[in-house]
Amino acid sequence: PHLIDKTTNKRNPKLYALARLRWSSCYWVDSTRHVQQTDKIGSNQRPAVTLIDSDARQSWRRWRIAVAASTLFLFASMCGYVIVFWPGGGWSSHPTGLECAVAGCLLVSIGLAMGLFMAIWTVKEQSMAAFTNVTGGFDAVMGSRGSELSLVLFSVFHMDKAPGTLPPETLDELTAPKLKGQPNPNRRFIKRAVPLVVGDNHQDFRIVGTTREFFEVPYRDQQRHALRPKGRLFGEQAQEAVLGSYVADRLGMKVGQTFRPMHGINYNQEAEIHPVDYLVVGILEPSNTPADRAIWIPMKGAQNMPGHRYEARQEISAILLQLTGLGPIFVDGVNKGTRDKTVALIAPTVTRFFQRFEWVGVVLGGMAALVALVGAGAIMASLHNTMNERRREIAILRSLGARRGTVFSVIVLESMAISALGVLMGAAIYVGLMLTSVHFIHEYPGVVIGPWETSPVMLGAPLGVLALGALAGLLPAAKAYRTDVASHLIPQS
Repeated sequence: PHLIDKTTNKRNPKLYALARLRWSSCYWVDSTRHVQQTDKIGSNQRPAVTLIDSDARQSWRRWRIAVAASTLFLFASMCGYVIVFWPGGGWSSHPTGLECAVAGCLLVSIGLAMGLFMAIWTVKEQSMAAFTNVTGGFDAVMGSRGSELSLVLFSVFHMDKAPGTLPPETLDELTAPKLKGQPNPNRRFIKRAVPLVVGDNHQDFRIVGTTREFFEVPYRDQQRHALRPKGRLFGEQAQEAVLGSYVADRLGMKVGQTFRPMHGINYNQEAEIHPVDYLVVGILEPSNTPADRAIWIPMKGAQNMPGHRYEARQEISAILLQLTGLGPIFVDGVNKGTRDKTVALIAPTVTRFFQRFEWVGVVLGGMAALVALVGAGAIMASLHNTMNERRREIAILRSLGARRGTVFSVIVLESMAISALGVLMGAAIYVGLMLTSVHFIHEYPGVVIGPWETSPVMLGAPLGVLALGALAGLLPAAKAYRTDVASHLIPQS
């Protein structure tokens, strides 16, 4: 805190120390107000103190965390220096290049194992949670008969291809109040149905035709898609477009610009460019969903795009569904009772997809564990080999009063200290792998995972590595424990 002496307009060191001792008497104030507090000790009145605001408090906390982390890293580095280079330490008093290379390989192997294991576990868990939660606010998707996974990837994540198209009357069967003069039975199962028409792209970003109702659906915890300032939604009968935030930032497009769609869902220089201009009337605020990576236009505009087949102008690519409590009955009835339609539940379909590749995480995690075991074995072998050179030093320590248990503990702690340095290196490797994964996962599917989110593996993996280091030091420590004092104190020529 900046404690100012109002009489000199400078920091008062004594007052600063006093305030630190009497920290409990201070209180925080809002950043829009400054409160002054007078502190009295006996009959002496101290100058007023200006307390810092909430933003400064956050900065102070971050500074303390940074100092603590730096102190921990410095302490670990000093431990490593003592272990590797101190005379009479784990290596010779004047280490050779080979010994330094071996020490580096030990740290890299342990750090790589821990960082890889943590990254694999975290990316798997967060990716599954992110993909299963990114439903756009819908429960299911209806499309032509085909793969449920392809249907979900196509309609929700704007990946893959549609299995086929649906006739225009399909939407009426879901939303119309009456069918053939009778109440529509599907209204018991369907709360909302939003059509999608996909067949064009602009600079490799898919153009999706839909209705304004799509933007009324909360995509997460009652959060709806919002527009950036000076933007609005497209008109249902106009040649207008709303850009996802990622599209606008990547292409540098703004409200008021125009573009011409290109035929096909993937970019191809030889593909036909439709002779129609679409006006950008809005840009979505970032939502960290696949909607940020699409260009949204009216459904009628996508269906009647010049150059499309006339007989296919009324077809629908897919329909996003919000279901009622009876929705599973509808899903089961369509999938089992029809041959031309498929209804896929979004979250269960994505979960099944990830479960297919569960074995990949197990294999990679097993490989990381094997690397950690190799590193632990290397630590044990290195310390065990140095015991012959250190027996005289151990005998001197014993003659000076050190107990067998003390010598045993020192060797085990030495092994754990080497593992601790590997843990620090593993944390750096983990951060690098996570930042890389976040970039690629956001770049392609458009889903965001949090590289700084906590996970049980962040505590379990370092503790496991330290425990493994302690186990690796047991055999060398036992050898030091059995060192005979008398035989190793005899002067050597």
